[in-house]
Amino acid sequence: MKRENAMHRFASIAAIAAFALAGCEAAEEPVAPAAEEESLTPAETSMMAPDGLPLYGVFEVSEVGGDARLMRNVKEDGTLVNVVAGEGTVPGTWTMEDGNFCVTMEGEADATCYSNAMTDGSWIATNVANPDEAWTVNRVMGSEVLADG
Repeated sequence: MKRENAMHRFASIAAIAAFALAGCEAAEEPVAPAAEEESLTPAETSMMAPDGLPLYGVFEVSEVGGDARLMRNVKEDGTLVNVVAGEGTVPGTWTMEDGNFCVTMEGEADATCYSNAMTDGSWIATNVANPDEAWTVNRVMGSEVLADG
């Protein structure tokens, strides 16, 4: 009986060892290299806002040194809507030109372009044609946009 018990124990240990070795062999197979993180192309990075998120979203825009303030809903499709207290909504379009965010509001013939930068923790949009006109931009909603305006 002792011999039979020893044989069972040996068989069990051999089975465990074989199983363990089989597991080791599988682990020794070459592992495919992890996919490298995709880096953004210059065109994609130029489509990012200074805060590192997409250019589209909902923003509160306040005139630096002035009282003007508006909400801007920038949509991914190249349209936008300004909501100005007491004036209502004004639709427009936006594009990126030479790294500047350019807007053409309804009724305007030409686009107004703004250079955008983070300065002392604030996002400042400065009119390229008139550097005395600058706006502080605060993202209100990530990259989501309001459906109607």
